[in-house]
Amino acid sequence: FAVIGMPEQSKTDLLADIIYRKTGGNALLVIQFVKYLWECGLIWFSFRQRCWQWDTKIIESKSIFKDAADLLSEKILFLPKDIQFKLKKMACIGSQCDITILHLICGGDSASKEPPDKLYNINIAIAVDEGLIQKNGPNYVFAHDQIESAAYSLIPEEQR
Repeated sequence: FAVIGMPEQSKTDLLADIIYRKTGGNALLVIQFVKYLWECGLIWFSFRQRCWQWDTKIIESKSIFKDAADLLSEKILFLPKDIQFKLKKMACIGSQCDITILHLICGGDSASKEPPDKLYNINIAIAVDEGLIQKNGPNYVFAHDQIESAAYSLIPEEQR
């Protein structure tokens, strides 16, 4: 296992090299790939040793994503189905969407007495917490155009 915080710097250099090779140095991909490693349990913090650890061989064996959309599609597929559905619908509209519009196109009840922001707050908050979308006034905006592309790519062609 490799360890950050230990004197042997070459192990962290090796991890950095692996991440660079798998992401091409694209900042969005680097961030998403490191999150992916953490979510899969391939990089973890050891409280006993007070440092980050990982198994370089397992990380090296992970498939290389062709592009940002592949990695981000994988991340979206880890989310609950209803959130995936909302992200796909939002991708059909464009890079940003008002919560009321999103509520209507996702099959919400327009006669509901609850404001859509209250109804969708929990689900949308998960996508915001994951860094996939951001709140911008009354709108939700994809945090990056590659995220929008990834969500759109998950829609079967015959349904686009």
